[in-house]
Amino acid sequence: MKRIKGVRPVMALLLASQVAACMTWKPIAGDPDYFSREKPAWVRVETTDGRRILIDDPFIASDTLAGVVHEGDQSGLTPGVPIQIALSDVHRIEEHGANAEGTAVAVLAVGVALVLMVQSAMGEGLGR
Repeated sequence: MKRIKGVRPVMALLLASQVAACMTWKPIAGDPDYFSREKPAWVRVETTDGRRILIDDPFIASDTLAGVVHEGDQSGLTPGVPIQIALSDVHRIEEHGANAEGTAVAVLAVGVALVLMVQSAMGEGLGR
């Protein structure tokens, strides 16, 4: 069987580009029970003044969201430093999670690309 050069790198690049479609930010309630039950590793918080802050090990104590500034945070805060935000200053809390629709589209796209690549490599591309 003839080995097709370049197919593996192209497929690897295609698969890697589709991974992002499998994850998304999902809004969650600022509910202390949610945090104690689900124990999210990190969350994204949008404050009422528009800042977005990534927080590790988040929890709610009384009327405050607390945790540690995430290593990948780009808000200008120092990563690894404890942070507390009054819930009255929080516009939205989001958790990074699976995106079923994005995953389905990614799987379909990879499947179609694979079929087209195999057809092309075998000389049976569209229109031939």
